[in-house]
Amino acid sequence: MPYQIWQVYGDTRPMQLMLASAAHWLDFVDSRNPDGLWKNERGNDYGDWLNGGQITAPGWDAQGCELDKEIFATAFLARSAELTGRMAAVLNLADLADRYLKLSDKVRSAFQKAYIQSDGTIKGDTQAGYALALAFDLVPQDLVQAVQAKLSVAITEKRGWRLTTGMQTTQHLLLELARRGYEEVASRLVRSKEFPSWGWQIEQGATSIWERWDGVYPGRGFQDPSMNSFNHYAFGAVGEYLMSCVAGIEPDPDQPGYAHFFVHPRAGVQIPAAGASYHSIRGTIISDWKIEGDEFVLDVTIPPNTSATVVIPALGVENVKEGGKSVLEAAPHVVPLDYKKGTPGADIAGRASFDVRAGKYHFTSQFRAGTPK
Repeated sequence: MPYQIWQVYGDTRPMQLMLASAAHWLDFVDSRNPDGLWKNERGNDYGDWLNGGQITAPGWDAQGCELDKEIFATAFLARSAELTGRMAAVLNLADLADRYLKLSDKVRSAFQKAYIQSDGTIKGDTQAGYALALAFDLVPQDLVQAVQAKLSVAITEKRGWRLTTGMQTTQHLLLELARRGYEEVASRLVRSKEFPSWGWQIEQGATSIWERWDGVYPGRGFQDPSMNSFNHYAFGAVGEYLMSCVAGIEPDPDQPGYAHFFVHPRAGVQIPAAGASYHSIRGTIISDWKIEGDEFVLDVTIPPNTSATVVIPALGVENVKEGGKSVLEAAPHVVPLDYKKGTPGADIAGRASFDVRAGKYHFTSQFRAGTPK
């Protein structure tokens, strides 16, 4: 949280207050697990709590859902050490930064050796394992594409488009799918009304997000009444996916406090339109887009004294207009950055990126083959 608060608000005070305790905790865990795998001193070990292995609904196969707790803990140890190192670097504590970034590297290497096979299979072959390894940068570069593909297969082929992730990993699964070219998979999961899903909860009358996927089930009734909230945060973390990937508004980790940010919708063609506003400390950011035939339309507002990298689907930079004019000819505050071809799993030709200054903009692009606009 101290690191995230700095990202959003540019406020270093929580990091200054919490860095020492973070460092002491990492030193303790490292001293008990010198080989880099968090096998010892895990305390009250919940792991990826309320994953598919803890669903008791009729007909649900709970086998093979849960990520091994040692793997789960080791992934979080690597991530915690990395964030502590980053915080120390922001506070200009070079020695501490070097110490904990090296610890993160040690744990990452141990994770790869112990849990990742040469074909990209992560021990246990769980959705959660693939999602965490990708989210926490634990995968060797030469295996990233294989791990991405295995995550998709673990959802689509092995589980019939159903989630088995728990409170700590569902958020990462959606984000990693959308950010790595599998936005169609992520959007189908979010739109699903099959059990277990957010849509299924709505079909059961939910007006807020439940603590358990199976908080109540037709014919069976309530889950364990001692712990069965019907208004709970954890699976509500889908909100980050909706804001950062569907609407496309994301902070820039290198320029905290939204001095610079990204507007990069990655919802896929199954979601035809979306819009959101975010009241940042520098002003209101708006992203409002829709798909009309072969055309992608984006209205974006960038507050004063900020800038954004705007990324939109397009067949090419020459297919993008702003205010009805080509961005190559008549958009002085819109500078093309690069163009990337389509990625696996994405039903679009590619993405065009632009450096955009403060103001209100109306972008259009031809993003699928058809009649030129």
